[in-house]
Amino acid sequence: MKETLISTNRRKARRLVRRAMAGAALGVGLMVLPALAANPVVNTTSDVVDPNDGLTSLREAINAANADSGSSLIEFSGSLGADPTFTLNSALPSITTPNSVVIDTSAVGSITLPQVLTTEGGNVVLANGSTLYANVTAGQQSTFALIAGNGTDGGAGTNSDLITGGGGFGSSAGEGYDGFAGDDVNVTGDVNVTKSTLNVFSGVAGDGGNGGLGVPGGFYDVGGNGGFGGDGGSASITGDVTANDSTINISGSDGGAGGNGGAGQNATPGGFGG
Repeated sequence: MKETLISTNRRKARRLVRRAMAGAALGVGLMVLPALAANPVVNTTSDVVDPNDGLTSLREAINAANADSGSSLIEFSGSLGADPTFTLNSALPSITTPNSVVIDTSAVGSITLPQVLTTEGGNVVLANGSTLYANVTAGQQSTFALIAGNGTDGGAGTNSDLITGGGGFGSSAGEGYDGFAGDDVNVTGDVNVTKSTLNVFSGVAGDGGNGGLGVPGGFYDVGGNGGFGGDGGSASITGDVTANDSTINISGSDGGAGGNGGAGQNATPGGFGG
């Protein structure tokens, strides 16, 4: 069984129990995904190269990315089904373009390759909640990056109201909403980098929503609790990592700040960050 050797995973917030803040991050890092030019969508698991068959194989997608003068996005059609395994007749072409090539498997969950994914002088990014089951080799001043998604901020809770007639009590202040966690990215397989750079970046956490305001003097005069911040997604490699004359950058993320408790008499504190 492969051991997870590199990971920015943060324990997910327990939404029903307030907890202490998460520990210190491994580091700080942020990569902005590039604007995209070529966007091949892989819609067959077969290893074919035929410009007239209406299909786009992974081999054709890599060739298109290498030939494009700008950044590229390689996506996978949902018609492939969940977690497809690709049939390859020979080694895939190496990704050689110095422009960013973003690999996005989110529409199918994960992809499995029986051959090594190689980049030589390229700039490859695994992002958008992608999972790759394959060995990866990066050489000749390449960059291979795993970039997890950012957490979202939670929405604010509703304020209480004060009814001054008819014997009504009004409504209580709502709690702040929790943010959503960012998408994880993962490589399950061995990663070998030579004279290249490996980046493993978690997402940035969101902040919790503020609690609603209590109305002083009203029946409901206590502010609502703040929500939890959304966790940043984790980036991980489950397999052996070998680096020769290379740089490895790893960054984690603190949990997002808890939302503030709503103001009012006896206002309660905000929730902890995710």
